[in-house]
Amino acid sequence: MKVVGFSPLDRPPIFTPLEALAVCKLMMKNDPATCPHGKGVHRGCGHFTACNYGFGALGFNSAADAWRGAPEKYKHHGLDKMVQAPAGALVLWTGGSAPDHAGHVGIADGKGNIFGTDLPDTNHFGRFPIDQVTDPFPLDVHAGWTPPYFAAAPSDNRHPPKLPNTHEDTAHERITKRLIQDAHDAIAAAKRGLTHDPSPELEAAYHRAITEARQQIARIKFLLGD
Repeated sequence: MKVVGFSPLDRPPIFTPLEALAVCKLMMKNDPATCPHGKGVHRGCGHFTACNYGFGALGFNSAADAWRGAPEKYKHHGLDKMVQAPAGALVLWTGGSAPDHAGHVGIADGKGNIFGTDLPDTNHFGRFPIDQVTDPFPLDVHAGWTPPYFAAAPSDNRHPPKLPNTHEDTAHERITKRLIQDAHDAIAAAKRGLTHDPSPELEAAYHRAITEARQQIARIKFLLGD
């Protein structure tokens, strides 16, 4: 099974794709009414997708906005590419019902299926063929897939699921990862601020915050020898 890469992303996901897939499988098995943050399954596709990658929110208002907001270099357009998406990739639709036309998003399993909300039935989290999503959602439009891009999403401090034969972080590794994640959160918050048409002074402050946070990440990685 081919797993999606994420090393080129400016912000790596908190959970790896394999960890996110493990969360998806556990969620499908337990079929909860809400996510760990209390968000309901129905119409919660964006939140659940981000939640399964360790974030507290998608960072966009909707799945359709997430597709439009992703850099073009990360986009793989069309249904054919979506069906072939590697495991852990985000598969996205635009369109959808009025008034918000929010689209849909979920996580590819690498076998032509999506892990997501309201599939196969409303109010359930399940696995469903990607090429059949427009059967229950006829107003959705196939967009494509991206790597796990969550540039403006806030982390929620959850630990990833334990996978077989995975390394257990030392206290030092946990601290440095937390420092790096805090810097990424600062960048995400500043990017969200820039989307709200700030004053020139605030815009300059947001850009300074982004630069300083990136410098902090670089310093920590240098000390770690990365």
